[in-house]
Amino acid sequence: METENCVNSKEKKVGAYGLFGCLILFLLIAIALWHILLPDSSYSPTEKRSLRVLPKLTADSLADGSFMARADDYAADHFPLRDIWMRVRSNTMRYLGETESQGVYYGRDGSLIQRFDSYHADRMKQTAEAVAGFTEQYDFDQVILLAVPTAASLYPEKLPPYAQTASEKAFWESFSDILPADFIVPDSFSLMQQLKNRELKLYYGSDHHWTTPAACAFFDLLAEDFNWVKADYKAGIVSNSFLGSLAAKSGFTPPHMDEIVIYEKQAPAGAMLVNHTDRGVNRSSLYWPEALESSNQYEVFMGGNESLITIRTTADTEKTLLVFKDSYANCFIPFLTESYKSITVVDPRYFSDPVSTLFMQGAYNDLLILYNIQTLAEDESLQIVLRDIQP
Repeated sequence: METENCVNSKEKKVGAYGLFGCLILFLLIAIALWHILLPDSSYSPTEKRSLRVLPKLTADSLADGSFMARADDYAADHFPLRDIWMRVRSNTMRYLGETESQGVYYGRDGSLIQRFDSYHADRMKQTAEAVAGFTEQYDFDQVILLAVPTAASLYPEKLPPYAQTASEKAFWESFSDILPADFIVPDSFSLMQQLKNRELKLYYGSDHHWTTPAACAFFDLLAEDFNWVKADYKAGIVSNSFLGSLAAKSGFTPPHMDEIVIYEKQAPAGAMLVNHTDRGVNRSSLYWPEALESSNQYEVFMGGNESLITIRTTADTEKTLLVFKDSYANCFIPFLTESYKSITVVDPRYFSDPVSTLFMQGAYNDLLILYNIQTLAEDESLQIVLRDIQP
């Protein structure tokens, strides 16, 4: 009898293993069919980036191993339910004590903070020299260089234990030292510290950008120094469900979604004409409310990043402004529209024309370069655009 019981027990185990094996095989086949049959997406709204395309198989790419590497990247980008798996993985790791993912820290208060890695000294020197050379080549009444520190610099107390991040202030001091002695730049660190002391919410909890109240208060601190006109704006919350790029990049889920605030001034119809060169459209506002229904709500500010935007206002002045910027400027530029008759906004990351084409319609009174510290340190496009001088 004992022998029969042992045999039956073994048969049950074999049957269970067989059933489990069949289940695994079925899942693998289902995932493979899902991967093959479903059309590929070209963009991930969750990660806010373009997805890799299926590489072409050639003898050379197969021989040097590049085909397999690209095929692996393609498969990873188009794995079924990838966004869900990424978020499950990141949040599981966080509950197990992991506080960093894809260069993003999960802060002590639940806010997400982008890590600042050590900067390249040669790149920094080349960018600073390009800025100096450009301002010497063209005659501006005012040259305004604003490099805004990020949350990693302003809120070190929010970083998780043992978090490591390079010094944004050390980068900025080294960068400033390369500029000509008569080149005056505001101390953005001190200004942002003032705003921090006011207990303003300076940064989003799920995104790397500063908030609109921070940008507005920063503008107010600088207005007198640069003869900018302050206006009476009405602030309004347009979203309380913003989940930004750091949440997408890391997979971490912050405890709360963010609010987006915009500042508007009552103006007559036709008071502003905004030309979006890349889109080929004209609008009467710098805000894109339809973006609030998309996966990237931050594009409510100027519709997102474009190579070239020109703004015509009815401000009581003949002054003109040229702006080189990253996306930190998108919520800042609306406050400048009372101070300039026209504003030309260039994002060097997307601008490919010779910089001299910007001056075909005449000179500019003022130049504004507005970046966050991390983008200024990591991105080479600013120096590439500024060095392409054809007077």
